[in-house]
Amino acid sequence: DAVIAGDLDKLEQLLADHPDLVRTRSSRTHGATLLHYVASNGVEDFRQKCPPNILDVARLLIAAGADVNARLDAYGKKRSVLEMLVTSVHPAKVGVQGALALSLIDHGAKVDDALMMALAFGYENTAQLIADRTKVDNVVAAAGLGRLELVRTFVTDNGDLKPDVKLAHVSGMPNLQLTPESQLEQALIWAARHNKLDVVKFLLDRGVDLKASGSEGFTALHWAAFLGHIELLRFLLDHGAPLEAHNVYGGTVLGLTVWAAANRPTEANINYAHIAEELLKAGANAHAADFPSGDERVDELLRRYRTG
Repeated sequence: DAVIAGDLDKLEQLLADHPDLVRTRSSRTHGATLLHYVASNGVEDFRQKCPPNILDVARLLIAAGADVNARLDAYGKKRSVLEMLVTSVHPAKVGVQGALALSLIDHGAKVDDALMMALAFGYENTAQLIADRTKVDNVVAAAGLGRLELVRTFVTDNGDLKPDVKLAHVSGMPNLQLTPESQLEQALIWAARHNKLDVVKFLLDRGVDLKASGSEGFTALHWAAFLGHIELLRFLLDHGAPLEAHNVYGGTVLGLTVWAAANRPTEANINYAHIAEELLKAGANAHAADFPSGDERVDELLRRYRTG
């Protein structure tokens, strides 16, 4: 409780009185140490809180002997403090996720899957900071980070993945076959997800298939529409991206866009009506989307294209 409240005085006193606390594991099923609580993830829900001074809390725990590479049982796997941190919304909202990640790395935390996980959960700023401290060894991460020059070093002029490039596991796709072709397809999808148009162009020029899908069955066009990357969306449409490809939920790109208009938080600040109009003008099937959607601007478009 002192950790999640940011009560440094109380925490320091407790650690002075009971030095073994810093290495003691919770009796709960997750088996967390105190340091795991700074990630606000994988522990009991009511303790997933992040005080503004969590960086000082982490430093105090580390100075007291906390193991920065200790793992807890979370979401069916053994995960480190760093991996829990880079997939947690709470430190991201407070604005300390990146700084805390670097502090853990500076104190010896192994990166392992943390870079890929940060990208997979959409925390690109944190991923970029981690990438600056470690070696980016696979084309999927390099593409998601938008590091075109690095992507170029991984791909031959003929569009093949060079044989010495690591084949990386992709979050959300446990059954993905680790082949050079699948790596390049996932690189294209991650570049689209993170709005790296120059990387998308490069990979398409090397023959990577726009019909490829990634986590949740999203194609590059699904991600461009869902995340409001309008310039990228237009580019993909101009280059024949499939409009009627279905994700794992059965949604076409337009269907996903209409769902997002009705269900995504307002802070997303994305004009889904504009995106829907681009898709409909490109020939998307207006009947493939739920109607009414709950967004009148989108519904007006659907009425027009359903009857036009």
